[in-house]
Amino acid sequence: KFQLKCEIGEGKDAGVWLDYKDEEKRRKIGFMGLQFSHWVSMHGFSLNIEPDLEMFKKIIPCGRKDVKISSVSEEVHQKITIEQILPSIIENFGIVMNKEIELEDNGKLPLNILRLKKLIHQ
Repeated sequence: KFQLKCEIGEGKDAGVWLDYKDEEKRRKIGFMGLQFSHWVSMHGFSLNIEPDLEMFKKIIPCGRKDVKISSVSEEVHQKITIEQILPSIIENFGIVMNKEIELEDNGKLPLNILRLKKLIHQ
């Protein structure tokens, strides 16, 4: 829906990138990770939807000075909200994981996604 051609980086470039093969133009837009520690698995997913990209100039993203950060809003040149993009995330996550993600009977998002949505907006 948003027509962003993303690629997955490997090794020190782990994450979701735009223009990954062009070192001058590449921008990181997201990350999905999995870690095992002391017999516990942890996982996470991030997608920059509409952050203040100026804040990334005050840190060293991913511990590397050469990493440029972007967002969905920046790339499509308009404000995108989580409500607008969440249906696409859910649909594509289901495709990648080969699972159907069911919505509650009332058409609302699953409870765990609603909790995440509330945390994001606090």
